[in-house]
Amino acid sequence: MAVQGDRSGLTGKYDIRLEYFPGESASRMPMGDGANESTDVQTEATLLTAVKEQLGLQLAAVKGTRQVIVIDHIERPSGN
Repeated sequence: MAVQGDRSGLTGKYDIRLEYFPGESASRMPMGDGANESTDVQTEATLLTAVKEQLGLQLAAVKGTRQVIVIDHIERPSGN
């Protein structure tokens, strides 16, 4: 089942691993071989950057329609 608005073209289920540490600098993120090399990566890594670099997917906001059910009022059934 594809998510509405999914334009990846991917089908099936995938077992993925995404490493993301919010608020920590990119220099503290694991570097494949554990090396502590300095990089030209931005100081703060974002979730969008992590998804793009690690999974090769780019997330983009799109406008669309959704079906929504709104419940205005609810009561317990009477005991008759």
